Amino acid sequence: MNRPVLRSSPRATRIVPVRRWLKWLLAALFLFACAIAVRVAQIEIETSQRQARYLSELGRDIAFTVTDGPSNSVRFPATGPYDVRLGYASLLSFEERLNARGFAVTAQARDSARMSSLADHGLFLPYDEKDQAGLLLLDARGAPLFSASYPNRIYTSFDAILPLIVNALLFIEDRNLLDASQPNRNPAIDWGRFSRALFDQSVRAIDKHQPSPGGSTLATQIEKFRHSPGGRTATPPEKLRQIASASVRAYLHGPQTLPARRQIDLARIRRWQEVNSLPRANSLARHKCASAGSVPVDRLYVQADGSLARKASERISMLPLTHNADSFVYLQDALPPALAATPESWAWLLAPELAGRVALQADAAIGAIDAALAVEASGLMQFADIGNLTIEEIDALISTLIGFKRRGHFAGFWSTFADAAQLMIANKVAIQSVWSPAAVELQRAGLHFRLASPKEGYRAWFGGMSLSRVAQGRVLDAAYDYLNWWLDGWAGAAMARQGFYISNSERSRGYLDAAEWAYWYDGKPAESELPGPTSKHLIAAGQQRDGGNYVSRMGRIAVWNSVMDEHNYLVRRWNEFKQA
Repeated sequence: MNRPVLRSSPRATRIVPVRRWLKWLLAALFLFACAIAVRVAQIEIETSQRQARYLSELGRDIAFTVTDGPSNSVRFPATGPYDVRLGYASLLSFEERLNARGFAVTAQARDSARMSSLADHGLFLPYDEKDQAGLLLLDARGAPLFSASYPNRIYTSFDAILPLIVNALLFIEDRNLLDASQPNRNPAIDWGRFSRALFDQSVRAIDKHQPSPGGSTLATQIEKFRHSPGGRTATPPEKLRQIASASVRAYLHGPQTLPARRQIDLARIRRWQEVNSLPRANSLARHKCASAGSVPVDRLYVQADGSLARKASERISMLPLTHNADSFVYLQDALPPALAATPESWAWLLAPELAGRVALQADAAIGAIDAALAVEASGLMQFADIGNLTIEEIDALISTLIGFKRRGHFAGFWSTFADAAQLMIANKVAIQSVWSPAAVELQRAGLHFRLASPKEGYRAWFGGMSLSRVAQGRVLDAAYDYLNWWLDGWAGAAMARQGFYISNSERSRGYLDAAEWAYWYDGKPAESELPGPTSKHLIAAGQQRDGGNYVSRMGRIAVWNSVMDEHNYLVRRWNEFKQA
């Protein structure tokens, strides 16, 4: 009797193990994703980096302008105590009553589309609110007839508030609010306090005796007391409205909610009038300087709203001091005759005759500008603003540089002026971008080199000093004394012997002998050996500074050093170029 043959699939025994491993793999991936999400959330809670980036970009579109005629885009406030006290809640009725009596609106504010949209979504209007309002009536001669203000007394600035009051509020409300190590922190929400408030409210739904302290920060309380109905939080949505409004308001002027610098009062800078026109007006000898890059005057003066601009005011963000013009250096005996017969140009950094003997600065903020100057001078690209490249321009620049690198054009990168000097002393490169102190090392090594004066102009920089926000009392007085010392002359002379300029150079003339002044500032050949900052001989007799005198050099700026809007992206792409 024939019995059927029993057959089994060998794959059937593997189904269960494969499924089991697949489940474990998915579980592991899920746990890994959760861990990443928790870490990202933790970093965001501690730094508010993503909130700062998003809300500061949102704030760029929040504005209003005053133009002729009545406006149909104004969103009038309603019942907030601040809005009622200062009359803002009654503006619409004031306007209607005045129109009924024959008056007409000649000019009125127009909110931007983003500002109107936020108001339509329920947020309080984000703008720089005044702390005091009032009415002043003058007669035909300008003499006051009536004056009233509310509140009667206010602190004129944050610095005018007694430290005891500030510290007491911080101790009670938020001890990390003014932590300088967290400049992007969102002051509208304290996650620890907010979480505790949610927990207490949940328990209170079960146990009516459970205490329920609030979760508000100072920023949200300001929104509540000024704009919420009756100055109270009646519902959870009202609390969220306060938090959202305070968050938007906190980032109106950029991602940093805690300015790291104190404004410098020009009344306390004794020699401010001696500072020349380069940092104060971006001009020299009636000649306008380059507008590409971070022009010093554009970030010098502190405006009424706390922003920085070139409009003169009584306060500055930093005291402009040392500055210089940089370019590139080359070995004269290594320069091909074809190049030697042409004017010096940034294009030489990409000249095929020097392939394999070129170096660039390793830092993206400076190296990319030098490379962009070379690419543009070579006719390979044109940039709208060479000191602030767009993402598309960065991509095109890096693509071009990677092509050169893969053909062996670049011999290396340097991070310090000592590294740059060593590349030439070791005969690894014949041309490279450079900082002027490297010339000292090349001089000591006996190399025949030249600092170029490119026909396109120099890459320039300006350095200065700012005051710490935490400086108070005698410490602040000492800080102002130190700033003033820098403009007294001796420091400027010491910087000159290193190849750097000072912003009030005439004051330094008395600390330099005639030969030193003639070489460093007038651009004339050295009459004799000149000392460096340590009194050792630095400049040989007959040597002449590249580019001529001070006005000739600093008046020929192609671009100022800058941190571009797309700096983070530039750094990533620059690293790709270096590693290609």
